[in-house]
Amino acid sequence: ENPSRYSCHYSVRFLKVADTDQYWMGKTATKVAIAVGSESNIITSLDPSARVLLDKSYPYAIDTESKDFINQPTKKCLEMIEYAKQTYNTKVWFEGLDMIRSLKEILSPEAIVKRYLSFIEELS
Repeated sequence: ENPSRYSCHYSVRFLKVADTDQYWMGKTATKVAIAVGSESNIITSLDPSARVLLDKSYPYAIDTESKDFINQPTKKCLEMIEYAKQTYNTKVWFEGLDMIRSLKEILSPEAIVKRYLSFIEELS
């Protein structure tokens, strides 16, 4: 199915809490990249892979490491979904889209190939 027909994507990952430590599962920011490719906002957690691309200034980012989120994750996710609905087609919405669009160049296949070639050069 074509993801560009959706106005807002959703990808929230939870910080894993073990008996002795807290950690993130090592995953890529593929869902953020899909949102960028389809020029759609995304409600996203600021897990390590997403933080490479977005920061707390992105209006639909959820700080899933905060105590508030850890204590009430479902409530915080539902609040962000409601916030996205309330801000749809407003200045906040379009600022989010501008932030998403700004990532298009660094996530383009050409840019990725250039980074791989640079990395290979460094190794040789």
